[in-house]
Amino acid sequence: DETASELRKYGAEIPRLCTRTVELVGKLLAFPNISGTAGEALEKLRARWPQLKEAIPNFNVDSRTSEREVFADLRELLPKKQNTTIKPTLEEIDGIIDSLENAFGACRAVQPTLEIAAFIADAARELEQRKREERAVTFDDLLILTKRLLESFPEVASRYRRELGALLVDEYQDTDPVQDAVVRLLTQH
Repeated sequence: DETASELRKYGAEIPRLCTRTVELVGKLLAFPNISGTAGEALEKLRARWPQLKEAIPNFNVDSRTSEREVFADLRELLPKKQNTTIKPTLEEIDGIIDSLENAFGACRAVQPTLEIAAFIADAARELEQRKREERAVTFDDLLILTKRLLESFPEVASRYRRELGALLVDEYQDTDPVQDAVVRLLTQH
């Protein structure tokens, strides 16, 4: 749910990003005296801009995937970044389009994320039920249950601390937080 919520936040940015795209392309087309291949590219863009300018503000989280093509079309029409006068604006447009595509993708990932999380939660519940029925534990269960035992019954931890003269942990840097907690519970004080 937290991940889905974070993904949804990206969608709120889409209208602002679309507005900024229109502003930047307007700025790009307003540059005077751009000649050569950049000037030719701007003329092609200028001819197609009325259609693109109408489609971009309509793009939102509910748009069909095919409606993203407006941004691919825009990118294709943009001049190469060789002209130093317009290069910063072109780079900003590219960045905004990247952000739009990421935001749209994030919004599209919300439902699959929730579905996968529900599937995993169901599988985990089923696995835990079967382990209880079979009276079986995994290596991770052994660690978790040991940690829980040592935390819940300090006298058990204390008894083992008295019995242990030393505790060697090979490759300690590779321990996970549960393993680290067990080691600490057995060696504290």
